[in-house]
Formats: sequence, structure tokens, C-alpha cells
Amino acid sequence: MKILIYGNPNSIFVIDYIKYVLLAEDKEIQKIVLLSNSPMVEINIDYTKFYEDNNIDVVGIININKYIMKIPKVRGLIFRLKSNYERNKSMRNLIFKYHTFDTLHIHCVVPAAADLIRKYSNFFNNIISTFWGSDLLRAERKNYLKLNYILNKSHCITVSTEVMKNVTECTFDIHDKTKLKLASFGLSPLEYIKKLELQESIDKSKEILSLPKDKIIIHCGYNASREQQHKYIINALNKCNESTLNKIFVILLMTYPSNNEYINEIKNYLNNSIFQYKIITSFLYNENIARLRRTGDILIHAQITDAFSGSISEHIYCNNIVFNGSWLEYPVLDENGIYYNKFDNEDDLSYKLEHTILHLEDEKAKVKENSKKIYDICSWQSVRKQWLINYK
Repeated sequence: MKILIYGNPNSIFVIDYIKYVLLAEDKEIQKIVLLSNSPMVEINIDYTKFYEDNNIDVVGIININKYIMKIPKVRGLIFRLKSNYERNKSMRNLIFKYHTFDTLHIHCVVPAAADLIRKYSNFFNNIISTFWGSDLLRAERKNYLKLNYILNKSHCITVSTEVMKNVTECTFDIHDKTKLKLASFGLSPLEYIKKLELQESIDKSKEILSLPKDKIIIHCGYNASREQQHKYIINALNKCNESTLNKIFVILLMTYPSNNEYINEIKNYLNNSIFQYKIITSFLYNENIARLRRTGDILIHAQITDAFSGSISEHIYCNNIVFNGSWLEYPVLDENGIYYNKFDNEDDLSYKLEHTILHLEDEKAKVKENSKKIYDICSWQSVRKQWLINYK
């Protein structure tokens, strides 16, 4: 099977898709080619190595004079002209070399794909169009005609949620709605965590991260945005009795977004707290993120609004006891019987934290099945079949 992916070579989502879906099916897939849909001038060096190591051809990359790159209006025009030129030149070369492709897979449905399909659809036996999210939800009305053409020429259209499926049906005039399928991206950090579980004890992870081995590790949110309501969580913690606070070590992961003013505000707010804590602001590689999730005992999540995030899934996979604001609804957890706690306000959170810390082993027993359940929902291994069936 020969597959042409039309997507962004610098996207980790494209990398992960190739790694965990296509390369895992290496008995049937003989060749993968990646045609750039993005006006870029170079590929991340680590990604280049990945493509080279796996014999994946990346084509359609633009080379533009560095001085032209400094002129905004000219740069934009040159990008568009060179993109079309490179795309067509690459396609002619690919057709000469491979004649046809079994599947064209459009990752992120952009208007430029219409021209690609219009000119070369006879060279593809199967066309899959995958909406990522913003390409659907923020699509401009002026592009609807081209997007509609792409979707009706596609043999399969994939979206990750029922909400996206409904939006697609309501926005576009798709002649055959049966080709609209659900297929979600897997959660790659679970694979790093799973690998780390075989290589390293939790105590060793704590040692590497300079975390205490004799404390209950509590994570407060997972980024540096105000919407995480760190002060709300700190207030609830401060209401716990002193003996409880002496047992805990609090981690505030604030690596993104860059918000020094807010981070300093939180540092000052913590001055009156007696519990030990650590604020993490420097970038963490995947291995250390995996370590951080594994070392946690409790996650407190009080964000004002939120979609079901990968960070929460990772904490759940690591059997952290999750406390989630009652105003945040996650049907996927409830429908799959994943145990977690809800709180209504600061006092309620404080009371429930006291109870959990006092009966930690009993509470840990309640979450021991969560790891398998969340892996069955979110891992690439679990979702891979949703994708591969569309190549048949």
C-alpha cells in the first residue's frame, strides 16, 4: 500500500499519526510520502531524522531567499506562488515515480487541497479528509465552496467528536453523509509513561525530579493560565489542618503560557502557606512530564471552563486521585466508569482533601482500575483501528 499524506511535516500530530498508526501496520504499507501543506522553509531537525530513519519522503518544501523573507507583503505573495509551484512539481515527480497512490490522506482540511484533488484525483484510489478542529470550527465562509468540494470528493471524512460531526453536517452540503466517521487522535504521552513504568520506579523518578519521597504529592492544575484558579486551590489547601499540610508537597506546573506577572503573583500568594511546594516554569521534555505524572498522588483541577484535556488523562492513567470542579462536565469519564471526585467550592474541596489524605490507601484503591480504562479510551493502540479501517 502506498500512502500520500498532505499535511504539515513540522506537526507533532502528523509525526505521531505516522508513528503509531501507519508504521505500526508495516506489513501492509510499503511507502509513505508526506506532501507539505504548509509554506515552510525548513523542517525541525528531530523530525527530519524521524522521516529519514523511516524512509519517508517529504516533498513540497519551499526555498525562499532570506532577504525576501524580511519583506512581509512580498513574502506572503511569494509563499503562495511558490507553494502552488512546489506542490505541482512534487506531484508530477511523484506520479512519474509511483504512478498512483492507494490513499491520499489530507491531515487538516485546508482550501489548497481542493486544487490538489482537482488536478490529481485520478491518481488516488482512496481519499480521506481529516478535520483536526480549528480547520472546521474556524473555517471562513469564503472557503466553504472549496471545502465542500474536498469533502464530496473524499471517500471518507473523519472527525474526532460527535460535536464536530454535527458541525460538519450542518455546515457543508455533503451528498453522502455515511462517509462521515469518528476517529480520534491517540494520547502519545501515555506511551512515554508506559515505557517509563518498565524502566524506573516512582522513587527513582522522584529522585530525578528532586521531589520528596516521604510526602503526598499534590498537583495544582497543569498550566500557568489564570483560568486554572491556582489561588482558589491554595485557599482550599490552607484551610486544611496543620497536621495534614505537613504531609503534603504541592506542585504547580506553570511552563506555559509565558506569564511572568501571574507566576510572580502566585509566588507571593504562597508566602503565607505552610505546606511545601515547587513551582515549575522551565520547559519539560516528554520523559520528565511522564515522571511528573507518575510521582503524583492527587490532581486538583479547578479551571473555569475546559474541554477534556490530555493532561487530566495522563494523571488518571497514573492512578492519581483526581479532584474536579463540579462545574466541569466530562461525560467520557462518567460513561466509562472512571472514578474521580467532584467539589463545589473551596470549603468542599478542603473537606474532601482532608478525608482523602487521612484515608489515602482506601482512596487509592478506588482508582486502581482507572489506568486500564483511560488507556482503552485514549491510547493510540486503542484508536488505531478507527483509522486503519478507512484505508481498506
